[in-house]
Amino acid sequence: MNTNTDLANRALAHIGEMRISDIDDAENKAARVCKGCIQQVIDEVLREHRWNCAIKRVALSQLALAPEHGFARAFQLPGDFLRLLEVNGEQFGESDEFFEIEEGARLLTNADKAEIRYVRRIPVVEFDPLLAKAVSAALAAEICVPLNLNLQMQAQLEGLKARAVSKAQRIDAIEVGSREVRPIERLLGNSLLIRARGARPRNPLRYQLP
Repeated sequence: MNTNTDLANRALAHIGEMRISDIDDAENKAARVCKGCIQQVIDEVLREHRWNCAIKRVALSQLALAPEHGFARAFQLPGDFLRLLEVNGEQFGESDEFFEIEEGARLLTNADKAEIRYVRRIPVVEFDPLLAKAVSAALAAEICVPLNLNLQMQAQLEGLKARAVSKAQRIDAIEVGSREVRPIERLLGNSLLIRARGARPRNPLRYQLP
């Protein structure tokens, strides 16, 4: 089980610093530095990738006050919102509808509903092991200069974080199933024409209409 102190100690180990007993220890410089930036680091790492452990679905509540112009409706985003993934079943940025996030708290749209999937801020105890690894590396890179002024080590730790995120992306590509994996095959396989023929083509890129 992860705690903020655990993540801080992993980060301190990366840069060769002594362990701390509690990240809330105001008398310890390393604890103060870690505490001062850990939440920002966590939020940044969570926003960088669609971590499965942090994804949630929710139907948003429409706000009584509509936008002054540009959109017909405004919906309240959740308090733990960090990054939008899908709106009404379509990936954000690839939807036929126009959406916009304003003030970090409202989703503006002309649609009459807003059902979203999003990356949320989650408790440290819920971190996936790869997320914990990425956060500890990112935190180490953040505290490296304030604690030991080592710019070369900071660059190495940024690389370690990038590799952890990349590994998570590869694993997620397997775990998320048909929505993100091999989209061309998924779309063709779901078409009415192919289903009417009673079989899904083994290589959809070679499929030709009759």
